[in-house]
Amino acid sequence: MIKRLFILGLTGWMAIVLCACQQPRKAGPESRRYQSRTAKEEKRDKMTDYITLKLKNQTISLELEDNQATRTLVDKLSQGDIEISLSDYGGFEKVGNLPFSLPTDDTHQTAEAGDVMLYQGDKLVIFYSSNSWSYTKLGHISGYSGKELQQILGQGKVTLSMSLKN
Repeated sequence: MIKRLFILGLTGWMAIVLCACQQPRKAGPESRRYQSRTAKEEKRDKMTDYITLKLKNQTISLELEDNQATRTLVDKLSQGDIEISLSDYGGFEKVGNLPFSLPTDDTHQTAEAGDVMLYQGDKLVIFYSSNSWSYTKLGHISGYSGKELQQILGQGKVTLSMSLKN
């Protein structure tokens, strides 16, 4: 009888230990029931990590942040390219009015050369130097110094064409 109780107790203890070693199932986005995205949505997401910016004869890539403003911008660009007239402001940025408003999630931050920000929901700002203010970050242009960006952007008004990267 003692031997049976010992075996029964040992079996129960082993069952508890084995159950405790299993990974808990996740109910978040990585679980199967949340994996209902279509192939089209995933393809669009992969295609839109970057946006193409064209200034004069120069084409550069804007690496996007993942936020509601950039998702809305990508949706707008999926309907066609947009053009924005940019002007110098403050000796550290080019700014231009978007033809539509985007959702904002402004935080006080210091923009660096290459940062592209949304200001007041309807202004696109490209920085070639730094400035601290409340913005929604849209993305970053990599691979260029502040001086190089300033040369690409040029003096005075320029027209920027934005499109989804192919």
